[in-house]
Amino acid sequence: MESESLGAKFWLWLIGGVLAGISALVVIFVLWGLAWYAWGGAVAIVVMISAILLIAWGSDRIVTHRVPNVR
Repeated sequence: MESESLGAKFWLWLIGGVLAGISALVVIFVLWGLAWYAWGGAVAIVVMISAILLIAWGSDRIVTHRVPNVR
């Protein structure tokens, strides 16, 4: 009888990833709420969009340096 189990390592990684994602969302919502309370809606939205764009820019820089330039 063959077992088609994914194994304990997979499940531990999955549970860890889910918990890390939930923790990250809690931090984001708390920061969003604090920014909204401190600065108001419009400024909070601008700050959060700026943070998202900064993260996207950094991620793009990492990917472009990792992939060789093909012409």
